[in-house]
Amino acid sequence: VATTDISSDTTPGYDDGSSGSTFGSANLFDPPGGTSEDRPQDFTPFIAASSPFQDYLASLGLAGSNEGSDSDKDGFSNLDEYLFGGHPNDSTITPTTAFVIGTGDLTLSGPVRISDPAYAVVAERSDDLKTWESNGLTIEDSASDLGPDFVERTATFTGMPERIFLRFATSTEE
Repeated sequence: VATTDISSDTTPGYDDGSSGSTFGSANLFDPPGGTSEDRPQDFTPFIAASSPFQDYLASLGLAGSNEGSDSDKDGFSNLDEYLFGGHPNDSTITPTTAFVIGTGDLTLSGPVRISDPAYAVVAERSDDLKTWESNGLTIEDSASDLGPDFVERTATFTGMPERIFLRFATSTEE
Protein backbone atom coordinates (compact mmCIF):
# COMPACT_ATOMS: atom_id res chain seq x y z
CA VAL A 1 0.00 0.00 0.00
CA ALA A 2 1.31 3.38 -0.94
CA THR A 3 2.10 5.92 1.78
CA THR A 4 -0.26 8.43 0.19
CA ASP A 5 -4.02 8.36 0.58
CA ILE A 6 -4.77 8.37 -3.13
CA SER A 7 -6.81 5.32 -3.99
CA SER A 8 -5.36 4.93 -7.46
CA ASP A 9 -1.88 4.56 -5.88
CA THR A 10 -2.83 1.41 -3.96
CA THR A 11 -2.26 -2.12 -5.10
CA PRO A 12 -5.39 -3.18 -7.00
CA GLY A 13 -7.79 -5.10 -4.77
CA TYR A 14 -5.55 -5.01 -1.70
CA ASP A 15 -5.63 -2.87 1.43
CA ASP A 16 -4.03 -3.93 4.70
CA GLY A 17 -5.62 -1.18 6.81
CA SER A 18 -2.22 0.12 7.92
CA SER A 19 -1.45 3.74 8.67
CA GLY A 20 -1.67 5.83 5.54
CA SER A 21 -3.73 3.26 3.71
CA THR A 22 -7.07 3.87 2.09
CA PHE A 23 -8.94 1.44 4.31
CA GLY A 24 -12.65 2.10 3.94
CA SER A 25 -12.28 4.68 1.20
CA ALA A 26 -12.42 4.31 -2.54
CA ASN A 27 -9.95 1.85 -3.95
CA LEU A 28 -9.02 0.80 -7.45
CA PHE A 29 -11.33 -1.99 -8.48
CA ASP A 30 -10.10 -3.91 -11.48
CA PRO A 31 -12.46 -6.83 -12.21
CA PRO A 32 -11.36 -9.43 -14.76
CA GLY A 33 -12.61 -8.39 -18.19
CA GLY A 34 -14.04 -5.14 -16.79
CA THR A 35 -12.92 -1.55 -16.67
CA SER A 36 -10.93 -0.13 -13.78
CA GLU A 37 -12.81 2.27 -11.52
CA ASP A 38 -12.48 3.84 -8.11
CA ARG A 39 -15.32 2.77 -5.83
CA PRO A 40 -15.90 2.43 -2.08
CA GLN A 41 -14.88 -0.76 -0.36
CA ASP A 42 -17.57 -2.71 1.43
CA PHE A 43 -16.26 -5.12 4.05
CA THR A 44 -19.69 -5.71 5.59
CA PRO A 45 -19.91 -9.35 4.44
CA PHE A 46 -16.65 -10.09 6.25
CA ILE A 47 -17.55 -8.57 9.61
CA ALA A 48 -18.50 -11.27 12.09
CA ALA A 49 -21.69 -10.45 13.94
CA SER A 50 -21.26 -10.52 17.69
CA SER A 51 -23.80 -11.90 20.12
CA PRO A 52 -25.32 -10.07 23.10
CA PHE A 53 -23.20 -12.36 25.32
CA GLN A 54 -19.99 -11.42 23.46
CA ASP A 55 -20.96 -7.74 23.63
CA TYR A 56 -21.54 -8.09 27.39
CA LEU A 57 -18.09 -9.64 27.90
CA ALA A 58 -16.46 -6.96 25.72
CA SER A 59 -18.18 -4.20 27.74
CA LEU A 60 -16.47 -5.62 30.84
CA GLY A 61 -13.04 -5.83 29.20
CA LEU A 62 -13.34 -9.60 28.70
CA ALA A 63 -13.49 -9.75 24.90
CA GLY A 64 -12.29 -13.13 23.72
CA SER A 65 -13.37 -14.95 26.89
CA ASN A 66 -15.64 -17.91 26.34
CA GLU A 67 -18.79 -19.26 27.99
CA GLY A 68 -16.99 -21.77 30.16
CA SER A 69 -14.28 -19.43 31.46
CA ASP A 70 -14.44 -18.26 35.06
CA SER A 71 -12.75 -14.87 34.73
CA ASP A 72 -13.07 -13.90 38.41
CA LYS A 73 -12.36 -17.41 39.78
CA ASP A 74 -15.53 -17.54 41.90
CA GLY A 75 -16.68 -20.97 40.72
CA PHE A 76 -19.31 -19.66 38.25
CA SER A 77 -18.69 -19.63 34.50
CA ASN A 78 -18.97 -16.36 32.58
CA LEU A 79 -22.17 -17.71 30.99
CA ASP A 80 -23.69 -18.56 34.39
CA GLU A 81 -22.92 -15.06 35.61
CA TYR A 82 -24.41 -13.53 32.45
CA LEU A 83 -27.62 -15.58 32.60
CA PHE A 84 -28.19 -15.52 36.37
CA GLY A 85 -27.11 -12.04 37.45
CA GLY A 86 -23.51 -12.41 38.55
CA HIS A 87 -20.54 -10.31 37.43
CA PRO A 88 -17.63 -12.11 35.73
CA ASN A 89 -15.11 -9.47 36.86
CA ASP A 90 -16.18 -9.33 40.51
CA SER A 91 -16.10 -12.49 42.62
CA THR A 92 -18.29 -10.85 45.28
CA ILE A 93 -21.25 -10.60 42.86
CA THR A 94 -22.34 -14.15 42.11
CA PRO A 95 -25.54 -15.72 40.82
CA THR A 96 -27.97 -16.41 43.64
CA THR A 97 -30.90 -18.75 43.97
CA ALA A 98 -33.19 -19.43 46.88
CA PHE A 99 -34.78 -22.70 47.93
CA VAL A 100 -37.85 -22.59 50.15
CA ILE A 101 -39.42 -25.68 51.65
CA GLY A 102 -43.04 -24.94 52.37
CA THR A 103 -45.87 -26.97 53.75
CA GLY A 104 -46.40 -29.41 50.91
CA ASP A 105 -44.20 -27.71 48.30
CA LEU A 106 -40.65 -26.79 47.33
CA THR A 107 -39.76 -23.53 45.56
CA LEU A 108 -36.65 -22.49 43.62
CA SER A 109 -36.27 -18.83 42.67
CA GLY A 110 -33.65 -16.53 41.24
CA PRO A 111 -32.91 -13.92 38.59
CA VAL A 112 -32.93 -15.14 34.98
CA ARG A 113 -31.81 -13.15 31.92
CA ILE A 114 -34.58 -12.91 29.32
CA SER A 115 -33.03 -10.38 26.92
CA ASP A 116 -30.86 -12.79 24.90
CA PRO A 117 -32.80 -14.99 22.47
CA ALA A 118 -29.80 -17.31 22.06
CA TYR A 119 -30.43 -18.83 25.50
CA ALA A 120 -33.48 -20.23 27.22
CA VAL A 121 -33.56 -20.96 30.95
CA VAL A 122 -35.95 -23.67 32.11
CA ALA A 123 -36.75 -25.04 35.54
CA GLU A 124 -36.44 -28.80 35.96
CA ARG A 125 -37.02 -31.40 38.65
CA SER A 126 -35.58 -34.84 39.35
CA ASP A 127 -35.81 -37.54 41.97
CA ASP A 128 -32.50 -39.21 41.05
CA LEU A 129 -30.23 -36.44 39.61
CA LYS A 130 -30.07 -38.42 36.34
CA THR A 131 -33.43 -37.81 34.72
CA TRP A 132 -34.66 -34.22 34.58
CA GLU A 133 -38.09 -32.98 33.49
CA SER A 134 -40.05 -29.75 33.50
CA ASN A 135 -43.55 -31.15 33.95
CA GLY A 136 -45.20 -30.84 37.33
CA LEU A 137 -43.64 -27.42 38.03
CA THR A 138 -45.52 -24.14 38.29
CA ILE A 139 -43.44 -21.30 36.81
CA GLU A 140 -44.01 -17.63 37.63
CA ASP A 141 -41.97 -14.65 36.41
CA SER A 142 -42.00 -11.26 38.12
CA ALA A 143 -40.00 -8.04 37.90
CA SER A 144 -36.36 -8.33 38.91
CA ASP A 145 -34.25 -5.88 40.89
CA LEU A 146 -31.59 -6.40 38.19
CA GLY A 147 -33.57 -4.43 35.61
CA PRO A 148 -35.45 -5.13 32.38
CA ASP A 149 -32.99 -7.73 31.06
CA PHE A 150 -34.01 -10.09 33.89
CA VAL A 151 -37.04 -11.59 35.56
CA GLU A 152 -37.27 -13.18 38.99
CA ARG A 153 -38.25 -16.73 38.07
CA THR A 154 -39.99 -18.95 40.60
CA ALA A 155 -40.49 -22.68 40.07
CA THR A 156 -42.73 -24.49 42.53
CA PHE A 157 -43.26 -28.22 42.91
CA THR A 158 -46.35 -29.12 44.90
CA GLY A 159 -46.13 -32.36 46.84
CA MET A 160 -43.39 -33.75 49.03
CA PRO A 161 -41.93 -36.96 47.60
CA GLU A 162 -39.17 -38.73 49.47
CA ARG A 163 -36.53 -37.07 47.24
CA ILE A 164 -36.86 -34.07 44.94
CA PHE A 165 -34.25 -31.84 43.31
CA LEU A 166 -34.88 -28.59 41.44
CA ARG A 167 -32.58 -26.66 39.10
CA PHE A 168 -32.48 -23.99 36.44
CA ALA A 169 -31.00 -25.36 33.22
CA THR A 170 -29.88 -23.50 30.12
CA SER A 171 -30.50 -24.48 26.54
CA THR A 172 -29.07 -22.84 23.46
CA GLU A 173 -31.55 -21.66 20.87
CA GLU A 174 -30.22 -22.30 17.37
